[in-house]
Amino acid sequence: MKELEKLYKEQLKNKNYFTTNINVRWEEMDVNEHINYAAYLDYFSEARIEAVGHDLFVSLRKEGIGPAIYKAEIDFVKELHHPDTAHIVTWIDETIGKTRVSVAQEIYSVQKRELIAKAKFAAIFMNIKTRRPIRMPQVLRDKFGLK
Repeated sequence: MKELEKLYKEQLKNKNYFTTNINVRWEEMDVNEHINYAAYLDYFSEARIEAVGHDLFVSLRKEGIGPAIYKAEIDFVKELHHPDTAHIVTWIDETIGKTRVSVAQEIYSVQKRELIAKAKFAAIFMNIKTRRPIRMPQVLRDKFGLK
């Protein structure tokens, strides 16, 4: 993993970033014998949950707070194949106003040691009952190194 970290560590030196590894599954391949684009959304989603932390995520849900993605952009750089492991890097790229954040993520192939895909997700946190946006909880701002 140290070899992979060299690929992104410099660009993220001022960011709090989190990494997740997900084994690529055979059934995620499509007729072109590479991982289907839809699987990438699952990889990115799982990595965001792991970055927040399952216990913290559950705690926020109990408080009536939840995230919502309202925009997704994915650039597919190279193909990912089975067998391999997707190494996903997650960080908050920027805050937008009082209630929005841009979450940046990249997927690297552990086997090939190269960038496979990069994505940006525009997100809000919301009050689950009122369905209205709220400021990102301070515990998450602290975790991701935001003011």
